[in-house]
Amino acid sequence: AIAVLEQGAEPRQALRYQLERGFEQKSKIDVGFTLTAVVMTLALGDPNYEVTFHLTQRVEKVGRDGALRVAVSVDDATMHPDVLAGGKRAEQFQEALSAVKKSTGRYTMHPNGHVQDVELDMAAKKASIRAHDMLDNLGWALVQMTPVFPEEPLGQGAKWTVNRSVRQGGILVNQLTTLELMERDGSEVVVKTNARQTAEKQDFVAPGKVEEMSIVTMNGIGTGTLTWELTQLAPRAAEIEANELKGVRHQVGPTGEKRETQSAVGATRTLSITAD
Repeated sequence: AIAVLEQGAEPRQALRYQLERGFEQKSKIDVGFTLTAVVMTLALGDPNYEVTFHLTQRVEKVGRDGALRVAVSVDDATMHPDVLAGGKRAEQFQEALSAVKKSTGRYTMHPNGHVQDVELDMAAKKASIRAHDMLDNLGWALVQMTPVFPEEPLGQGAKWTVNRSVRQGGILVNQLTTLELMERDGSEVVVKTNARQTAEKQDFVAPGKVEEMSIVTMNGIGTGTLTWELTQLAPRAAEIEANELKGVRHQVGPTGEKRETQSAVGATRTLSITAD
């Protein structure tokens, strides 16, 4: 659901993404993940890393309603050389990056910017939890970097909210985002975002895992600034930081002796795209 709070100053115009079948774009996206807090014991991925994804996005199909079916491929995935400078952890990261490289997927992008049906397939047949986390964070980035616009014409200073469900780390999350149109020059816009997330109690399976866990509570906040040319598939520049804290119920202990416990997990995700 989209609700306009303020339409902004004149002149105003309806903002829509305008792309044709066959349009292709290459982009570089830095996606970071930091584990900020863990209370109790829970097996998780690495606590701190940033991956640079080199992507190719291509419009495969344009529906009658203007919805785009977009193919995405990971041409390369890299990390800072210091992280890969030797040792067991560096080897594990190298293996994860190798598994992520050449991964492919698709998603649907509507003319107003609503992104859904994100499907990313790991290139490697066998991949570590690290690799699955990396690909899941890329899916998070594809959704969060694309602002959704209302039907109403907007001018500078316009504010609106978008209330939707997103899949994140295997969890169905309710996200309420407040957006503000900071600048507009033709089809180029600068949008400021402020998001809040919650999740209902639910069972879920984290990326790359098989055991089921349960969400007890979840709260998250995120802020960002996005510079978009609405004839493109990725922003020209972007900075987003999102923090979450969730309570997770899960099983611990050896097979046959498992007991239920609860963990509190805090995490930060970041997205950065630097204008050329």
